[in-house]
Amino acid sequence: MGLKVIDEPIPNGIDPSIFSLELAYKLKLKPSNYKIKSIEEAEKHPKKIQNWIEQISNLHKEEIHNYVSYSKPMPNIESLMQIWPENFEEIVRELQLPDETINLSLQSYAGLVCNILDIPIHKINSNKSIIEALHVFFSLYSEFKENQHFQLQNNKKADENIQTKKFY
Repeated sequence: MGLKVIDEPIPNGIDPSIFSLELAYKLKLKPSNYKIKSIEEAEKHPKKIQNWIEQISNLHKEEIHNYVSYSKPMPNIESLMQIWPENFEEIVRELQLPDETINLSLQSYAGLVCNILDIPIHKINSNKSIIEALHVFFSLYSEFKENQHFQLQNNKKADENIQTKKFY
């Protein structure tokens, strides 16, 4: 019990189905295959219905949202994922980008990387603005990592590397 079925034995405990949904939201899982309790003869139990509605309403208030409210407008991820002009890509290929040995503070280095990727750092509160810019940066990274096109390219490169290696 507890590994497959969520159950609370206390008489006034939370409804197991509500608890399952709450866990799914907090762990960012898709709430599927959960058993939702039904109220038999619901018309005779308006208090139970109202309690259920309140619990679901509270659950939605606490739900972790997938969006962030930025203090200033930020570019959307789709616009940042657009293909760069060919001449810019050539310059980036030829250019040696700074690595961790560059003599910059972490905040300045993050700003440099965000500027290269055209992610603005607004002049509000320097800590807050760099955090917002880094949020966009990591959201962009996550989007690229999950993108099927790039996954296929990475798989092809991995296959080519395996085929070109000689095993002795």
